[in-house]
Amino acid sequence: MRRTLWVALFGIAMAAVESAVVVYLRALHYELPTPLLAIEVAREAATLVMLIAVAALARRNRWEGFLYFALAFGLWDIFYYVWCPQVLAPCLCCCRSRSTTTMRSRARIHRGSGGKYSGRES
Repeated sequence: MRRTLWVALFGIAMAAVESAVVVYLRALHYELPTPLLAIEVAREAATLVMLIAVAALARRNRWEGFLYFALAFGLWDIFYYVWCPQVLAPCLCCCRSRSTTTMRSRARIHRGSGGKYSGRES
C-alpha cells in the first residue's frame, strides 16, 4: 500500500510539473516554432521514461510493474487536466488585456530575430 501511495503521488506531482511547462511554453511562444517541436517530443518521451522508471523501482514482478505504470500514467494524465486550469487561471487573469494579435506579433518578432527575443515589441 505504501508503494502504491508513492507511485500515485509521483504521477500527480508529474502532472503539476507538466502543466507548469505548458504554461511556460505558451507564455514564450504562442505558436511553437519547428525547432522546439523536437524538444517537445523529447520532453514527452522523458516523461514516459520517468513514469516507467518509478514503476520499475516500485515493482516486485513484471505484472506489478505494469500495474504501477498504469497507475502513475493514469493519474498523471488525469491530473494534468486538473492542474492546467489551476496553473493557467492566474496567467489568464493577469494577461486578459493582452490580445491574441499581440501574442501572435510577439511570436513573429521572435521567429524573425533568429530565436533571440528581447522582450520589446516593435
